[in-house]
Amino acid sequence: LSLVHPGDLLEFHRAGPPSYCHWGVYVGRQECGGVVTPCLVHRANPADSNLGLSNSSSLRKGEVGIGDVVMEPLAGVWGDSRVRVNNSMDRSLEPLLACVVVSRAMAAIPAHGQHSLQYQYNVVTNNCEHFASWCRNDWAISKQVARVAGQVVQLVVGVTTFKARPVIMLGMLFVEGAKRITQVRKSDKK
Repeated sequence: LSLVHPGDLLEFHRAGPPSYCHWGVYVGRQECGGVVTPCLVHRANPADSNLGLSNSSSLRKGEVGIGDVVMEPLAGVWGDSRVRVNNSMDRSLEPLLACVVVSRAMAAIPAHGQHSLQYQYNVVTNNCEHFASWCRNDWAISKQVARVAGQVVQLVVGVTTFKARPVIMLGMLFVEGAKRITQVRKSDKK
């Protein structure tokens, strides 16, 4: 825990199936459930069941809103997953000040009993990695989504001849992502 600082992005490797990485923003020691403990703000994944990897909302559907931004004790989110500090986007995008990163993450948590409409979950355009990178670098980017999109394009190219339809679909995916980024940036300015 001495290697992690408030504002750092944490990447949790979930074994699955399917395997994936879950992301959150470390916000330091906060009061959570009446106890002051190291905490993480993250988007709760819409997983169908708790696979025994942790007791976190990131693996429970329906107990918090699907994809809602929540704050939880770091130990609960961590569970049995491998975790690392991953601020790799800092090499290409200037990170915000740590206090701003933490403030953005905390401000995204909906009031008790509410679900965030501004930050609605979408696996392609607004997932936990998008949220974490927006908090730290002001851009909602998911390298996982980009990697999968690239694999899909390679598969389409490898299986069939390159036709207009896949290009149009991929273009629509990127346009939708750009719209989401624009919406978040506009809402930040208000």
